[in-house]
Amino acid sequence: MPKTVAIRRDIYVADSDKDARHVRQIVEDNGYRGFDPDALVIGDVSSVADTFNSIGELGYTDIIVRNLHSVGEKAVASTERLISVREKLGLTTN
Repeated sequence: MPKTVAIRRDIYVADSDKDARHVRQIVEDNGYRGFDPDALVIGDVSSVADTFNSIGELGYTDIIVRNLHSVGEKAVASTERLISVREKLGLTTN
């Protein structure tokens, strides 16, 4: 059995629930790379942490992420908020 079991998710860690709903609506209206919107992880820090925790409970040890936001500043901010997601999950940053 492998020690690392990874899954990839396209994500957006929003700065608020309102921002997350807005981005999700855009994705649902316009589509995103042919993905089912339910396969994407879009939410505020708490919501994304909850989703990542659920993925971990399925047996995955690592989540490889790709930012889905097309605006550079939003994508960078989403990546920066992953630090808070890791903290919510009790993970340290290396």
